[in-house]
Amino acid sequence: MPSIIYYAIINFVILVAIIWLLFGKMIKKAFSKRDQELCRSLDEAEDGRQTERSRDMVIEADNRQNEAEKEELRSRTDENLGMRKSVIDRDLQSELEAREKDMEAELPNYRLGMLRHVEKDTLRRVAANAAAMFTQEPLASRLNGFEELCAKRIAATIRPWPGNSVYLLDHDTLPVTISSAKALSQESVDLLERAARAAFADEMPSGTLELAVEEDDKLIRGVKVRICDTVYDGSISNILSNLAERVKLDAPDTKSGAEELQTAIIEGLKKVSTDVDIYQLGRVISVSDGICRISGLSDVMYGEMLDFIETGITGMVLDLGETYVGCVVFGAFEKIEEGAEVRRSGHIIAVPVGEAMLGRVVNALGEPIDGRGEIRPEAYQPIEAPAPGILDRRKVNVPLNTGLTAIDALVPIGRGQRELIVGDRQTGKTAIAIDTIINQRSEYLKGEPVYCIYVAVGQKGSTVANIVETLRSKGAMDYTVVVAATAADPAALQYYAPFA
Repeated sequence: MPSIIYYAIINFVILVAIIWLLFGKMIKKAFSKRDQELCRSLDEAEDGRQTERSRDMVIEADNRQNEAEKEELRSRTDENLGMRKSVIDRDLQSELEAREKDMEAELPNYRLGMLRHVEKDTLRRVAANAAAMFTQEPLASRLNGFEELCAKRIAATIRPWPGNSVYLLDHDTLPVTISSAKALSQESVDLLERAARAAFADEMPSGTLELAVEEDDKLIRGVKVRICDTVYDGSISNILSNLAERVKLDAPDTKSGAEELQTAIIEGLKKVSTDVDIYQLGRVISVSDGICRISGLSDVMYGEMLDFIETGITGMVLDLGETYVGCVVFGAFEKIEEGAEVRRSGHIIAVPVGEAMLGRVVNALGEPIDGRGEIRPEAYQPIEAPAPGILDRRKVNVPLNTGLTAIDALVPIGRGQRELIVGDRQTGKTAIAIDTIINQRSEYLKGEPVYCIYVAVGQKGSTVANIVETLRSKGAMDYTVVVAATAADPAALQYYAPFA
């Protein structure tokens, strides 16, 4: 049994020796290759760790450099912000001082506008209180006989208007309506009838006068006579209703207080005329798209201003038909209804002119829209006026420099010369005009101002406001007037803005 074990061991050893002799080199080679791969892997891992450590060091160095750059940038930014803040503060301070000067210069206009508003509001209240007083004792009893007195005044003022004469010849009748707050005596009615017949004696045969007599409490006291479309109004209601609009108050001292304002109102009330008010009335036939047709107003003139009584809107006569009058409406025509009364103003449409207009923004009627108070012009000039003849004009012999080198070198322009700027949208046409206005500042400072008028037709209100602010910031509004008819204004105002 032990010998078998020994033989087995010897055989196993011999087998191992044979295998080692046969495969030893291959085994060694395999193990050596694996050892090399393991060593290579360990070396690569070590290299990776070193690379990661070096990368971390680089990143840390970069972070330190970035922090240093951030700190430097922060300090520079703080320095620049401080400098810019000082510059901005200085600019704001100078702008504030300039605006304070402008406000001080415009303060009288603001105060005058406020006083005008207070005056008109006070006059309206006076009219309302007076209307109530005339219907109460003891004033009501003191006015007994006032209607007869008004009838005598009206009878003395009746005269043949051309339109009434034409109506009489066409219709062979003359409608006369006598309205009074209290019942008129037959003697006063006969007096007014005789006065009407005498005024139209040449055109009217006997018996063609249609007379109507009525009582109207709205007159408060007094008499109103209407012959065709002509009204002779001597009523107290007419005086009171026109008190705030027609009383021309003397301008009080803008630095004065309530006592001076009260004195101005009292003096204005003393100047109220109690004479018979003669005017013509018409009625709206139709209105659409800013065009209104009116019946009556037979003596109205072409270009005359009309007042729509109920709405306070104005219009201008452009069409004189046989049976109607056509006018354009300068306002919200949607508020005008058929049958509304229209009153003649008696004057042709005109705009204010003079140096008082400089520095202001107005609409096509010359009314201020910049909120800087009332304008007190030197005179008025009709919008549609004939242009001066060639012989009446001065020669164009003084150059007008636009300040734009290319234009001044290629296109010499003279004062009084018309020059057209043509181009597509957003090509700088307005910029040329604005720059030309601004560049006249030097001429203004020399004492030879070139007065400029910029008319904005159909533009947005914000665009016009930006242009005005640009001109004001450059000091160009001292010699400039801006006429604005924005896209929100009626078409009639946009049409007449260049004429204004």
